[in-house]
Amino acid sequence: MASYKYPRLIEFVEALPMTATGKILKRELGRTR
Repeated sequence: MASYKYPRLIEFVEALPMTATGKILKRELGRTR
């Protein structure tokens, strides 16, 4: 697999950031670091 395709860092969190309708906020996932 190409080196840019695998994650550099894996961080486990208690809960994923979600909207009121229950969708995951992907833009917030990048800011959790």
